[in-house]
Amino acid sequence: MSQNLILKKNISIQASIAKVWNGLIDPEVIKIYLYGTQTISDWKEGSSILFTGAWEGKEYKDHGTILKLEKEKTFRYSYWSNFQAFRTSPKIILSLLSN
Repeated sequence: MSQNLILKKNISIQASIAKVWNGLIDPEVIKIYLYGTQTISDWKEGSSILFTGAWEGKEYKDHGTILKLEKEKTFRYSYWSNFQAFRTSPKIILSLLSN
């Protein structure tokens, strides 16, 4: 059975767009909110993005591809995780930043 699950969420963050954008692409900041996750990418469209670390004592290596990257506007990437129920299906994350 095919499932097309979509989640849309809007949030308001009391920070400048530049600061929020930095939080999405700076590996040192990502490490803070993703529990020590190491993030590796050259931050270019078409490039890979790799997330590695440990969760509850289990090592993980999640990965994806940067699909669209417009500075301080759009960051879209595919995301494959060992923890997903459907390991053969990519998850797409879209972050849109606007004033």
